[in-house]
This record gives sequence, structure tokens and C-alpha cells, in this order.
Amino acid sequence: GQWSIIKGNINIQEPTTLQLIDPSGKKDSVIFKKAGEQAFTFKIHHKQPGQILYKVKTTTTQHEETYTLPLKVKDFEKLEVLMLQLAPSFEMRQLKNFLADQGHGIQVRSQLSKSNFSYEKVNTTLNQISFLTDGVLKNYDLLIVENSTLEQLSKNELEAMGKATNAGLGILLLMDQPKNKNSLAQIFIDFNLKKDDKDTVHLSLDGSAKKHILKKLNLNIPTQPDILPLLKHGDNVLAAYRHEGFGKITLQLLNETYSLRLAGDSVAYAGLWSNIISASSRTEMKSTEITLADDFPYFAGLPLCVNIITTEDKPLLYYEGQIIPLTENVLIDQYWSATLRPQKAGWNTIHLNDSTPFTFFVAEPHEWSALRRQQQINLHQTEALNQTKADDVRIAQYKTIPRYYFYLTFLLAMGFLWLAPKL
Repeated sequence: GQWSIIKGNINIQEPTTLQLIDPSGKKDSVIFKKAGEQAFTFKIHHKQPGQILYKVKTTTTQHEETYTLPLKVKDFEKLEVLMLQLAPSFEMRQLKNFLADQGHGIQVRSQLSKSNFSYEKVNTTLNQISFLTDGVLKNYDLLIVENSTLEQLSKNELEAMGKATNAGLGILLLMDQPKNKNSLAQIFIDFNLKKDDKDTVHLSLDGSAKKHILKKLNLNIPTQPDILPLLKHGDNVLAAYRHEGFGKITLQLLNETYSLRLAGDSVAYAGLWSNIISASSRTEMKSTEITLADDFPYFAGLPLCVNIITTEDKPLLYYEGQIIPLTENVLIDQYWSATLRPQKAGWNTIHLNDSTPFTFFVAEPHEWSALRRQQQINLHQTEALNQTKADDVRIAQYKTIPRYYFYLTFLLAMGFLWLAPKL
């Protein structure tokens, strides 16, 4: 149900048509009329999980080439979402409907008075809650709350949210108002927000060809090392998150996004919210994580570096029925690496002990030759630059002075002292 964005550069000598072809034969294309290096972007809407092979095709007046582009699409992961609001609003209602349509578990708590609440549950068996505690919040992957609601929460509930976030909970804060008078709630909106003159933006959203005019607060999230953007408009960051302990806090500045759904543009609405929801939610803690250190493409017979983080005391890496030797990092605990040589083109599988298999795609020998050459050029340039820097470094070396130097110095000094009175 989500979108993938494929970005790259193509270096051409003549007008070229670049096509992305899915397994059903459906095509998306970009036409380049000028020579030189140029950027391109493709957007893919995933309808089902699995290992999917796309084709990238370049066509000129003289020839055409086709390359295989592998994608791994994850299966749907159900989230347990808690939504807090002072009173029902269109924004929260449409967001709830969107998440419920995707199959996520939703519980909504609306405050009718100081001590009275109304509740709504969709796709969930969790008990309704009247008061937030860190014990209750540990059952949820994401807490969605408007700034106006956050302002009214009690000290104990805010402290519970802080503890739950440090333990892994994701919080998505919808900025329906610019300020929050509750000093205890400031930790959740501590993004060093800057004033902005604009109260609307023209956004191009995934899956939609046209630009959409959406309202926003007169604020902007500044770019900082610890703040990761999720939605941008030019240089302006409209949604971003930061880590808080093992959890995350996300800030979203757009208002009245429900207008997209009311206008019937559910695809644009999904393009806006899917990535924000996914990135803001609790991160699953895995006992084993396998990654490839080398850049795509991979080829049969060539070395491929595998990095592994695992809680296993004595991990064993298997490939094609063989055990691949692992080397443990001397500085980082539970961090291992190995080098293997893929034996065949196509999908290959490795796994660690009894963990979930990790698959990767090996290209045919004739594919991606230009990309491979460019990667080798970049590697050689990096090595040459590092070597130049190494040559420029002056290294001090200490050499032992022979002892007779000191003896001769001593004799000359004593001779001078004996001779000086006689002159």
C-alpha cells in the first residue's frame, strides 16, 4: 500500500528514453533530449509483498539495453494506535478512517469534560483506557495527539508518555496550534521551531500528478543533525522526527489534510500519511539484523561483504548448505562480518542459525556494466585521495643517540674547564 521512490543519474551521449517496467509489463518512462549526466525519479505503488523484479530499459536510435532491478516489498505490519483528542475533529476522524481501512488497530479517546471520556475502537482487542500510564502505553506502537490536547494532559500522563517514549513508543504530534502553555509538554515539541510567513504550501504528493494546496502553521522545522525530515517543500521541513531514548517523537505542521480525502483524492492522502505513520511508529527490536556492506549490483563469483548484528553467542552463517566463517569486531560487541562469493545469478539466500532468511539478488554478468565501471572509478578515486592524504602526513620517528656522543661531550667540557684557568 506504500510507495517507493527510485532516484538515479544517467549519463548519455544522445537523446535517450528511460523506462521502468513492472512484472505485468506496465511502463513508466522519462525522455532525455540532451546529452550529459541527468537525474531521474520513478515512483512505484506496491500492491502486494514479495520479491519483485522490475526492468530498467534504455532506448536510443542506435540500440537498447535492459537491466534487472530487484525490490523486496515487506508484508503489512499491523500497528496498535492510540489517538487522543479534546473533541472530535475532521482531521483526527479522517486519519482514523485511513488507518482503520489499512487494517491497523485503533483506539480513540475523546475528552467530554475534565473527568469524562468517550471511546471508540476499531480492529483492536485492547481494553479502553481512561488514564495514561507507561504500563498501558507499552501495548501501543504509536500515540497520535494534537498539540491542543497535549496542552491539557496532566503531569502524571505527560510523565508516562515520556517514560513510554524512552522505552520505544512513537509519538506523532499534530500541530493544530503554534504554542503550548503546559511547560511539562515542552519536551515533546522541542524542535527549535522557527517562524515562517507562509500559511499554505503547494505539495506534489506520491501517487498524484497535480500539486495540492494545503494549510500549515506559520512555523518551520529547522535542519539539525538530530532531526530527520519526513516531508519537505523546497527547503522547508513540514514533518520531521527525532529519537528520544528508544522511541521517536514526530512533529507535523500541516493542517486540514482531510480536505484531500473529502475531495476524493485518497491516493494523495495516502502518499502524505503513509511514510509519516511508518517512520513515527515503534521500531521492532530484532535479535538479528543482516546487511550487505557493498553497493548494488552484486555478481556471481565476486566477494560480497556481509555485516551481522546478533544477540547469538556463537552465530553460524549458512549459504548454500555451507557454513561461512564469521569474524567478530574487536571493538563492538555482537557485531560480526563475513565475506562470501555468490554462486548463482538471481535470488540468493543466507541465514544465521535459525533466524529468518535474508535474501539478496545477484545480477547477470552482462548487466549493469556501466554502473559497475563507475563504482570502480569512484573507488579508485577514493583510494587515491586517501593515499595522497596519507603521503602528506608527517610522522615523527625517534632514534636512539649513541652513548659515545655524550662521552665526547663530557671530555670536551672537562678539557675546557682544565684549560680555561691557564689562558
